[in-house]
Amino acid sequence: MAEEPVKVKMTLRTARPSIQGAVTTPASAAAVEAVEARWREEDKKVRSANLRKRITGCLSWIVILVAVIGAVWYFLGEKYLPAEYTLPKVWERLERFWTQRGDEQPREDPADAAVAGQRVRLREFVDLLDHVCKSAPPVRPDGNLESRIRKSAGNKILESVISADAVYLQAQTKFAEMNAHNEKIIRKSADKTFSHNSRNIGRHIGQYSVNDLLRQQNRIEELQKACNEARKKAVKRAADAIKSATAKWTGPESKKDAARFQDRLLKLFRRLESQT
Repeated sequence: MAEEPVKVKMTLRTARPSIQGAVTTPASAAAVEAVEARWREEDKKVRSANLRKRITGCLSWIVILVAVIGAVWYFLGEKYLPAEYTLPKVWERLERFWTQRGDEQPREDPADAAVAGQRVRLREFVDLLDHVCKSAPPVRPDGNLESRIRKSAGNKILESVISADAVYLQAQTKFAEMNAHNEKIIRKSADKTFSHNSRNIGRHIGQYSVNDLLRQQNRIEELQKACNEARKKAVKRAADAIKSATAKWTGPESKKDAARFQDRLLKLFRRLESQT
């Protein structure tokens, strides 16, 4: 029997690249990652471009739709709609609304406007009193401070503080003069060029004794306390005067100012109390 040829059935497949069985190297992994990253970036750009196109298209259709509705409303509204709903009337109301809204500014309450000048004067007085009372005695008013005190609404209250400080300053000046006089006498007595008679004259003029200096120093300390007491009394008088002056204030801002004045004076008084 003759040998028959063997039939082999072969199936051809499309050759496809595959790296599943290949050995992975750092270079190949980096190349694959770079390709995938580039694909992702391109895909992102395509999506972003498509989104912009869709948004632009939607906005265009909205604009066209609004324009058509507006045209129909304008030309046919007077025929089919009540007069108050026609485009000219609605547009007029919108203009009036925005105009009134733009003109709406915070208007001052009449009660606040009536005491506006008084509020300013009291605020300036409280500022000045705060400055004077926080200054260590003695306060030496310069031209500007004297002018502010003279024009202040509570100048009488401030003058009591300035007067107490002036007496304190005089006592300090007197003490400095007594020490200077004693030093002068000591220098003359130690000068050997002076004659005996000159030294006798120096003794006749005399030095201030230790007791004299001690009494003057004690007086300075008493006057310093008096300055602080004058400040506390001034703050109390100011608080009472402002409370009386603001009792009839009914405006919202006026009431806030009155409360602020009293709060500042209370804090100032407590500060002076802590210094005694």
